[in-house]
Amino acid sequence: MKRKVRINKVAIFTLITIILVLIVGCTLALNYFGKESVRLKMKGYSSKVIDKIIKDEEITKYALNNKKDNLLIELINVDEFKFSNLDKYKSYKKDNKDVTSKDLVYLVNNDYTEYDYSPNLIEFINSKYYLKTRLDRYLAYQEDHQDLEVKEIIKRVNSNIDYDFYTNVEKTDTSYGYQMICNKHYNIGTYVPSNIVSVASTYLKPGYGGYLDKEVYAAYIEMYNAAKKENLNILVQSPYRSYNTQSSIYNNYVKKDGKEKADTYSARAGYSEHQTALAIDFATKTTTGLSNSDFGQTKEFKWLQDNAYKYGFILRYPKGEEYITGYMYESWHYRYIGKEAAKIVHDENITYEEYFTYYVLKK
Repeated sequence: MKRKVRINKVAIFTLITIILVLIVGCTLALNYFGKESVRLKMKGYSSKVIDKIIKDEEITKYALNNKKDNLLIELINVDEFKFSNLDKYKSYKKDNKDVTSKDLVYLVNNDYTEYDYSPNLIEFINSKYYLKTRLDRYLAYQEDHQDLEVKEIIKRVNSNIDYDFYTNVEKTDTSYGYQMICNKHYNIGTYVPSNIVSVASTYLKPGYGGYLDKEVYAAYIEMYNAAKKENLNILVQSPYRSYNTQSSIYNNYVKKDGKEKADTYSARAGYSEHQTALAIDFATKTTTGLSNSDFGQTKEFKWLQDNAYKYGFILRYPKGEEYITGYMYESWHYRYIGKEAAKIVHDENITYEEYFTYYVLKK
């Protein structure tokens, strides 16, 4: 009888031990399988992705409560990824299967979802001088000019030459002061500048006279004196012109050469920079007229090419940019826009049309 009792005690002890082991094991298992990282691992997420997911409570909750999301895995490593846009990412990706992860995040985050994805779209967006407000015009112009590079399309559209000259004309905003624009797409009307002064005879080509904006005149004198130290004479031949004066000049050219040809070298009334009192036609003591074969061959012109921007002036109608400016190359025609702006135009080798749209108008 004693032997039977002893066997029962061993059995009971063994059973209790097994139960305790099971309890501890179950507890450990619950803790183990209850960890978020382990649960995500079981769904198929890699350790690297899990590290990203668990940093955000909202993303973690989403990942735990849904099937493995391959797009989430693809995008979570993109710096600008926004979980709040996940549905938009999925929608855009569905319609644009070739879009890269980086481009997908950028396009959705910056409200480009109305545009189909293409390498061209990204090239436009990443190009210098790109303006989002003109994207539709860039794309439309590209449709008709598929031989052009993206940077050239941006240059043209920013200069408004996707419109014919003297169409889609806007009123010149004179509140921009020295950076106002007046060209074949911006009309200044009968504007009369209020801060003009008479140019002293010392600085005039003999037989000429006129007025300039006061600050422009001061900048010109500073430049004149700098050139004078090198025995150069940069003289004023044609400064400010009123609306009526420009009208008379233009109409005479039309009578002489016809309207089409006159438009290549003379501004219609209300479209001339001379009316702003910010533009000057330069001459020297020896030049006999306004021509590239005359002033364009002088030492003064060469000096201006290298130094005018330091005093706030730019060559307004440069060679090779006739299709942008709308005027023939004029080596003598300079425009004051201020030193900082002139340096940008000089350093970046752009026309004022391009500068104005990108740096001043910004749209």
